[in-house]
Amino acid sequence: MSNFTFETLNDKDFEILSTDIVSRVESVKVDRFKPGKDQGVDGRFFGSDGEVVIQVKHYLCSGFSKMLYSCKNTEFPKVEKLAPKRYIFICSLPLSRLQKSKLTDAFFPYLKEKDIYGQENLNDQLELNPDLIKKHYKLWLTSSSVLDKLLNNATFNHSNFTLDEIQSFSKFYVKTKNHIKAMEVLDNTHCLVVSGQPGVGKTTLAQHICLELVGNNFEFVEIEEDIKEGFQSYQKGKKQVFYFDDFLGSNYLDSIQRKESSSIVKFFKAIKSDSDKRFILTSRSSILNQTKNLTELFARSSFERNEYELNCVFS
Repeated sequence: MSNFTFETLNDKDFEILSTDIVSRVESVKVDRFKPGKDQGVDGRFFGSDGEVVIQVKHYLCSGFSKMLYSCKNTEFPKVEKLAPKRYIFICSLPLSRLQKSKLTDAFFPYLKEKDIYGQENLNDQLELNPDLIKKHYKLWLTSSSVLDKLLNNATFNHSNFTLDEIQSFSKFYVKTKNHIKAMEVLDNTHCLVVSGQPGVGKTTLAQHICLELVGNNFEFVEIEEDIKEGFQSYQKGKKQVFYFDDFLGSNYLDSIQRKESSSIVKFFKAIKSDSDKRFILTSRSSILNQTKNLTELFARSSFERNEYELNCVFS
């Protein structure tokens, strides 16, 4: 039985999840809109009688009383102005029968009790649609078993600390097109180099891809300084994701002189041929390009053909 509290989702995450659920329940495509003043509309679709408006409220920490006050004084005037044929209200709070009745009163005559989704209703729908749980991977972080997995699967203490840090910031992360494309690259090649200019979010993207994989039973191994750490932690028959942030670093010429680049290419080849492994690295574009130009091995490898690369830019 699903029992998610949605506390690891930010407002946008919860809105996307909610509209996905409505889309599944109503068997329609739901329109969503860019961030900004929503004027009481977080999603909509068109039924036989006209426009159906969806409003989503993530009031988990504020409580029902504050949400009800906002509904009466802020949201109802918006709904009254829209005058939709049908109004669907979704919130992350658990709701009693009395509380649902108060919400229908607050939005009378636009809201019917059957069109109110509280925490329990959302969990019921997730139970019926487990593929949505897989899609919205941050939901997994509400599970104590997954949190245990995050902490206990780490090979090194620094992997443990890194995972804990990623998890604490995950509620602020919004999955972008870069994330989806990165997962496609990983599915096809098992390896991914996230490159880009400083400050574009390379590390954030790479870390949350790792987090998604951990939730899918991969052990997290952070390579902190040397690719040798990856070889030492490699275990045949075990699902593992290796993460190497800024793998060339500012001293990339030293890395080349130590022939570390050849070891990285060798590790790539091992990962590519092993369906249980994933390898995620980050690098500044300028350093990666210079390394390709200076290193024959990189020039001959698939780096040059960009098979593994995702150039990260601001969305």
